[in-house]
Amino acid sequence: MRKWSISICLVFMVSFCFAVPGIEPVFPISSGEYVFYRDYTFSGETYIGFLQYDDSTLAIRYYAKNPESGLGDITVYISLNPKSDFIDMTGEKIVGNVTAEDTETLNYLHDLLYEFAGRRKKLNNRDFFSTLRISQDYVQFGGDVTMIYDYYIPIFNLNRIVDEYGSPLFEAVTFGTLLSSSDTAFVDFKGFQNLPNFSAKDKKEDLSKKWASMYGADDMKVLGEDAFSFIMNLDFGSSVDSLKESGIKASWFESLAKTSITSSGDLLVYAPSITLTKTGDNPVMKFLSYSKEEDMYAFNILIFKNQKDYTYQVENISIYGDFYYENKKYFDSLAN
Repeated sequence: MRKWSISICLVFMVSFCFAVPGIEPVFPISSGEYVFYRDYTFSGETYIGFLQYDDSTLAIRYYAKNPESGLGDITVYISLNPKSDFIDMTGEKIVGNVTAEDTETLNYLHDLLYEFAGRRKKLNNRDFFSTLRISQDYVQFGGDVTMIYDYYIPIFNLNRIVDEYGSPLFEAVTFGTLLSSSDTAFVDFKGFQNLPNFSAKDKKEDLSKKWASMYGADDMKVLGEDAFSFIMNLDFGSSVDSLKESGIKASWFESLAKTSITSSGDLLVYAPSITLTKTGDNPVMKFLSYSKEEDMYAFNILIFKNQKDYTYQVENISIYGDFYYENKKYFDSLAN
């Protein structure tokens, strides 16, 4: 039987520390927050990561599995003037034995930092709690693009950049928070391997009668070795009060999503899979995650059923990755 150690940490964090100079963050950034993007403008599999290292230092990492030239793994630590309202570099440290061949890559990383910060600064007064789509000209990405922003993506809130046909040019693949100074998740990330078959043929089978209770408890059930479900009751009232006191203009659901759907420790969240539905009294979170320890993908569905005021019955369903996509219609019907 699968160990099903994957769980979602249902906590709120309303005390934060930092932000990129010039940017008014939706949720101010804490030290150790990072995001990785797949950069499709390169011919080979390439990732660009941003890390809030401390209050005045950002790290940018370039990783290419098969670089056309130069190094395939470079990290740049950039010191910034925290009192400035724009990107004002005060120092730089490069990790990697770079040569002249890497100059173009380093310039590209610098350009991304300046451009992303400058374009995000212009959106300081916009509402990020609904997906924000900004059409603009961006020469580095081929001209006319749409930049898509979501509140739960750290650093710049940038989720992806798509071309005029909607194809991704630059897309967030994972984001999270380092647990300590010894956490190597940022410098170790090399993409996702053996992702589930997203286009698997749906069996369209009704699995409702195949669930079995665990330990005789109605609030814990398994579906063979392929899915696990547990139910708990949570009161978010005190969290709502804390948000009001902090001045963060977010609902309890948005704050919960920001702190729960994030990579941490052994768990990596696959960002393109995230779906957040907050309409009505019964919001839903859905996303794919990967456990490095168990080398296993699981699709997670959290269903919030309002009981009274800010008290909710929360059902957490974790499904083995391939099994979810082979039975997508059934599992999605549970969330509906």
